[in-house]
Amino acid sequence: MSPLADGEVGPGYSVQVLSPDYIGVCGLSPSIPHAKTPAICFTEYINELKPIHAMKILLLSFFMFVSIVATAQKKVAVFSTGKPGSAEYERLSFYTNNNKRADIIYTYGKDRKEMKLQYSGKANLKGVPCFKVKFPNAIVLYVTPRGLKLQVTDVDGKYNKIFAWEYEGPVNGIGTFCDVCAQSDEEAIQIINSAYLN
Repeated sequence: MSPLADGEVGPGYSVQVLSPDYIGVCGLSPSIPHAKTPAICFTEYINELKPIHAMKILLLSFFMFVSIVATAQKKVAVFSTGKPGSAEYERLSFYTNNNKRADIIYTYGKDRKEMKLQYSGKANLKGVPCFKVKFPNAIVLYVTPRGLKLQVTDVDGKYNKIFAWEYEGPVNGIGTFCDVCAQSDEEAIQIINSAYLN
């Protein structure tokens, strides 16, 4: 098995990048086998470094791992009604963490004021499965998937609006990509069905 790249890391040692199955810090002597597992070789490599360099590598690896895991676990489905920047604008952001319900954020108005809502359980409104969200002032609204949109209403139907999926990300190259946001209305409604209705 031939190394793809070599580099000196200390007296008598070299970093040898082998196949995906093996990677290690191996002696320069040809009699030493190179068949070491990634865990063993990484440990040997860390042991050969100065403590400050080893600590930097370990910390960087840890933060990269935490960032990847956090991004994979968190998702948000954003639905809105009304024109953004107008007084009629309303938005509901349904967060999940590890495919389980998390925060629900209600955003409204020209200034995009926010408040946290409370999930109040599943319900059945006029024979249709839905779930309830409760405002800080105790008002309860019913959220019902309608195709790829959400119908949001009170029990009497006095408040009755359709919320559509809202894209979060760059427009014409301007803006920041949202890693945790649903990237389509299909993905957004799937988040609702799996985390809030099941």
